[in-house]
Amino acid sequence: MADVAYTIDKDQKPTQEQINMIESARKMQDQLLAEGRLSEVYDDDCPETDPVTTPKRYEAMMRAVGQRNRRIAKKHA
Repeated sequence: MADVAYTIDKDQKPTQEQINMIESARKMQDQLLAEGRLSEVYDDDCPETDPVTTPKRYEAMMRAVGQRNRRIAKKHA
């Protein structure tokens, strides 16, 4: 499978074709993960965040997600 990259400007909306491609890729990735033919890879830039083993990191991540969601909701209100 070939990698495909798109650059979308800040104000540009994705086309339905692009949305369909993203959804198709996501479904394929989920299927490959479920079948064990694809594994998730973690490294220094993307460490695994487990609430049991890394509670401080997990709490910080969840605070950041909440802040982002509130900012987005405020923007669209």
